[in-house]
Amino acid sequence: MHPGHIAATQSPQSIAHLGLQLSYLATLGLLLGLPALGTTCPLRLKDTGALARAQLIYRHLDEFRTINASGGNGFDALVGKLNFDKVGIMGHSRGGEGVDRAVLYNRNQPEPINITAVFAMAPTDYNTLTVSNVAFTALAGYCDGDVEDLMGNYAFDTSRYAVANDPYPKFQLIPMGANHNYYNTVWTTDTRPDDWTILDSDGDDPWCGENAAGNGRDTPEVQQAQGLFFIASFFRYFIGGEEAFGAYWNGQTSVPGNTCPDGTGPCDDRYLLSVHAPAADRLVIDDTLGIAAELEAQMEVVRERYQCEWRTTIDDPHKRKRFRSFVNAETPDQDIRFVRERGQPRPATEDERSDLIETVSV
Repeated sequence: MHPGHIAATQSPQSIAHLGLQLSYLATLGLLLGLPALGTTCPLRLKDTGALARAQLIYRHLDEFRTINASGGNGFDALVGKLNFDKVGIMGHSRGGEGVDRAVLYNRNQPEPINITAVFAMAPTDYNTLTVSNVAFTALAGYCDGDVEDLMGNYAFDTSRYAVANDPYPKFQLIPMGANHNYYNTVWTTDTRPDDWTILDSDGDDPWCGENAAGNGRDTPEVQQAQGLFFIASFFRYFIGGEEAFGAYWNGQTSVPGNTCPDGTGPCDDRYLLSVHAPAADRLVIDDTLGIAAELEAQMEVVRERYQCEWRTTIDDPHKRKRFRSFVNAETPDQDIRFVRERGQPRPATEDERSDLIETVSV
């Protein structure tokens, strides 16, 4: 699932570098360019388009299930060639939240697809989603300046114990040198490719700033190489059953050297992997003090009371008033300037402000 901030005609190219590796799966790899849903959804939909993306994913999979059975739509050559025994889905940015939402939406359909693996890359999580009964990975780059609070990885926490005896593992992965845009080849050549500069306009943060000497950032090429390894190995193991890729996801080996900045490795300190094993593989220690039950009760309270502060504010007209420029006037502050990036407004930088401010001769 493409993130959906840009034109639909660009969607397939932006993640096309993943298709070659995924096509090695025993099943036929399909790369779907899905229409851009993200540009206006936040203004119109309370869930920021997560359900719409989930519906689109299911519709595409359902159409290909029909094609596999009887052909049609120019795909008769695929009859009997598509394996729906195990299906994996992946999404980036808001598309990452879309694939999370697709798990629940799919289960509620009369004829659900057998989705067994989900990879959410740099995802949003405006809806506090739970992803259960599938192998699940939430990846968020440490230097992500777009989803700067790494909110999508909250789904890892909420999903670990959401279902008793969940037979599938859950993973949280934090590449320490990665930003948001470099996983997407179109955004890498966008007007503002390094999204970290949204938070650090001078790029001089000692770790994430690309202009800082000795910084810890990954180049676009290294970031795309790591993304290729993590996504392809995840699906080739959990969907394709290729045991050669199981060692990394079982925590038994390092990442390949070619995913490291120096091309040789090792570099395990740059990729922080948290593994929550399936229920059958976890060792339960006798809780003689009853602390586990107490902690579970506390966690349940946290889950019940959790709210998205952004959504709560948007839904409350009294709180929205606090975001006016002036308390006693509806007129916005003319000194605050905005520019549009990927179809959405953001505050202008100092350099951009100087280009926007009109010069008046006196």
